[in-house]
Formats: sequence, C-alpha cells, structure tokens
Amino acid sequence: MLDEWTDIYLDDEGNFKASADGDVQLVTGKAAYLQDIKHELETIQGSYPFDETYGTRLILYLQRENTELSRQELFQDVEEVVQRHSFVVPGSVEVQVDSWTLRAIEIGVSFSVQMPGGIEPAGMTVQITVDGVRVVRSE
Repeated sequence: MLDEWTDIYLDDEGNFKASADGDVQLVTGKAAYLQDIKHELETIQGSYPFDETYGTRLILYLQRENTELSRQELFQDVEEVVQRHSFVVPGSVEVQVDSWTLRAIEIGVSFSVQMPGGIEPAGMTVQITVDGVRVVRSE
C-alpha cells in the first residue's frame, strides 16, 4: 500500500507558507504529489545543487520550430520527468500541445496517480516562455 505523502507547502514563487499557528504549512496526498511534479517541471535541469539530473530542459524548446520532431522530443522529455515519480502509474502519461509559437508554448499533461485508496486522474497545464517554465494549472 502506498503511504500518504506529506510535504512543505510552497507558494507560486517557491516560498514556504506559514500556517495559522506560525509553523510551516503542509500539503498532503494528491496535492503533495502534484506539487512535487510541478516543482521539477519548473526547475531548469542542472540548477538544483543536490542533484544535477533534477529538473527539465523544456526552456530549450522555445525558439524551435513547431515540427513533428520537436513535438515528439518535447513529449518524451515531459513524459520522462513525470513518469520518474513513483506515485505516477506507469504508462499513464499523455502530453499534448495546446499552442506553440516562437515566443510561448503551452502543453497539457495528463496522468494517473496511485493513491492509498486507488488510482486517480491528474493533469497540468504547462507554459514555456522567456520568463521560464510555469505550471499554471494542476488538478
């Protein structure tokens, strides 16, 4: 059986958030799983000091032409990052391009999460712009 995951809650800027009692706020379950994937998707590979492989190279797709080869490479990179999380059901990751210009790319990512009570669907919308990679929606 999969244990319930608990993590420190991070706001949209990656900062800790205080709870009403002054301690750090925690996030559990599916929300913690989604936060974990969000953080890795938004981190540039090589910038995390404790693990050079953590993060993505999604920013490199900006300024690339919207070709079938570029799309397939992007899909593979996103799938690998999401799938490496042990709570993601193997083979459940699907990626689609919602829009692709030379200035911005928006993709949808759907996958299944193994929860203590069973399998649940999950999804994210990811934007890649000159300002970086941002997960703008997760469920």
